[in-house]
Amino acid sequence: MKSLEKHIKIFAILMLAGTMISACKEEDPWVDATVSPVLVDIVGAPFGYPIEKTPTVTYDSSAAELTFSARVLELDKSGILDKSKGIDSIPAPNVQITINYEINKTVKKDTVKFGSKTFIFSADALKAAGKLGDNLSSNANGLVTFKTSYKALGFEGNRIQRKGDLIKLTWSGTYKGTAFTRFSQASVSAK
Repeated sequence: MKSLEKHIKIFAILMLAGTMISACKEEDPWVDATVSPVLVDIVGAPFGYPIEKTPTVTYDSSAAELTFSARVLELDKSGILDKSKGIDSIPAPNVQITINYEINKTVKKDTVKFGSKTFIFSADALKAAGKLGDNLSSNANGLVTFKTSYKALGFEGNRIQRKGDLIKLTWSGTYKGTAFTRFSQASVSAK
């Protein structure tokens, strides 16, 4: 009987210690807990694209111009408890936005026949990064747009855009004193 009581006490102490250890809240040192003040919806990507994934917009490899666009929306949560209203998305005008890009492309030695033309590629790499445009801001509808070309981004000659190339984009700004960032990417497709 004493052995059973001893085991029950040990079990109770272990349960109490386990509860105390698991009840500790540990802060994540890598993630800032500030909630974004706006929703940045990437135009061309499926609306409501899962937050855990990077929204991707596909552009044809033969496109002469690339148009990167996003809608900046403020979320009105005043009707969150009313099922007939819910959360409303209101365009956020005049929000200053900075769009940065990054390209990491490896070109393999290859010969490609396209129609009657033959293209010969030598081994090469394209690493480019920078800022797109100056003083971009959202219009009355919350829309921010920037137009560029593959050539302006560094895709030319041996480094011409090809199916599968990715252009990583970072949309950053400040709204009502709180900074925000949204990541997206542009993917090159073949015709």
